[in-house]
Amino acid sequence: MKNFNKYIGAIAIIAMLFTSCSKEETDVLQDEAKATLSFGTVLNDLVNNSKQQADLGIPVCVDDEPAYVEVVLTGDEGLGSMEEPLVINVNPTPIQEDGEDVWFTEESADLELTPGDYVLTYFAVFNEGGDRIWLAPTMGGDLDDFVDNPLPLDISLGAGVKKYVDVEVLCFDDRMVNEYGYLFFDIIGKEAFEFCVFANYCDENGRHYPAYYSFEVYMGTDDSGDLLYNELLYPVPSTDGEDPSVAPLCFALPNPTNLDGDVPYIYWRATLEDWDAVYGEAPEMVLDGTLTRNAIMSLLNDDGETAEYAHLRFGCDDDNGGGNGGPQDSDGDGIPDSQDNCPNLANPDQDPDADCDGIIDAEEAEGCVNNPDPTCGAVVIVPCLPDPDTTSNCETTSFSEENVSDQFPYQLLVDGTEVGNVAVSVNGSGDVIIEITMNIANDAYLVDETEVIIGDYIECFNFDNEGTATMTIEGDYTLGFDLDMRVNVCPAI
Repeated sequence: MKNFNKYIGAIAIIAMLFTSCSKEETDVLQDEAKATLSFGTVLNDLVNNSKQQADLGIPVCVDDEPAYVEVVLTGDEGLGSMEEPLVINVNPTPIQEDGEDVWFTEESADLELTPGDYVLTYFAVFNEGGDRIWLAPTMGGDLDDFVDNPLPLDISLGAGVKKYVDVEVLCFDDRMVNEYGYLFFDIIGKEAFEFCVFANYCDENGRHYPAYYSFEVYMGTDDSGDLLYNELLYPVPSTDGEDPSVAPLCFALPNPTNLDGDVPYIYWRATLEDWDAVYGEAPEMVLDGTLTRNAIMSLLNDDGETAEYAHLRFGCDDDNGGGNGGPQDSDGDGIPDSQDNCPNLANPDQDPDADCDGIIDAEEAEGCVNNPDPTCGAVVIVPCLPDPDTTSNCETTSFSEENVSDQFPYQLLVDGTEVGNVAVSVNGSGDVIIEITMNIANDAYLVDETEVIIGDYIECFNFDNEGTATMTIEGDYTLGFDLDMRVNVCPAI
């Protein structure tokens, strides 16, 4: 602030605004041909012993909450006039800093502007009832010495930036003072940390790139806390010049001085994003962690004017200082992606698997070593049982048994009723002998067509309504195999 004169004192409450390091760029917008403008306020309460409030033309200070602002902006796109100023809502939920409310305007489609030069010529703040409660002074007026930047304000908007503009506003503190005394005020400053982040991305070959990423910040120790920024934060990437670059992402963080320095109070999460012009499609990588006041202050330099940035590393060997650092291990098998023969398939033994389908090369079917389809080489069993003769009231029943033994016959059921039994044995040559014996009592069924599946072998037999059916499956079998059968049975006549 400039030195106070004309016997007027001031209280300055510095609003914490969401800005970048330069307050020129914060987010990469979806529409890079537009720029977005928002306003914050720096409030000055005045006590004037030489002029009356009516002469100054500023409102008396009240405790009312701001509801909206009126703005007149000239330039490439003229917005508002003194007769009909542009109305912008104030965010209904202020930021809390040491018990104080800090206000800022909401995003407005009217302030999504074509890049260019603009001039703010009028700015006033109103309560919900429509009463003006704060006013920005203009150059050449009685109060222009009480602010650093009276109106008009020159504003330059670049493409793809989200710009926040500090506007200093005044109100008249009409308090009682001793007529012959001297009035002094303490200047109470609200401090916020400026925190900056830079990130690298290392691909599976260990090559480093500047990372393009999105960033989220929450009050608390996880994402259930209050989101400090209504939109994802993005750094500003550039492919101009010989090498691609990404500027550090800088933003404000609250500094709750009543909180112990080692207590986590900020949760952050960074997600690697695609960058077609540099490293292409990004793998799914997320880093997160918490921050303490001490951790943030450790980045501040002794000169009181500069700070180091926090360095994040996606997929690199370095630790991220509280995030999910270390070498990238996408499949979690303990082998870094840069050394893993199948980085997306957990295989801690690293057995040769050229197509990374989970079947090691030594066990792949012929011609399938480089085919990632795990069904490659599998025998396709084609059913051979014909449909039952429904004109004779025939129907299909099934029989299935794992780990077949020859100790006991198995039941053959139709609708839960036993109609016969199945005996299974293996002869000395390794052939499987299956014998179906039907119950020829009342309501008996006879065996018609039968389908037998053992492993990947299938064969069908036609018995043409027999009471006993015997099948031989030649091979080199031993008991303990799995057996599946489907049998067409017909009522005995």
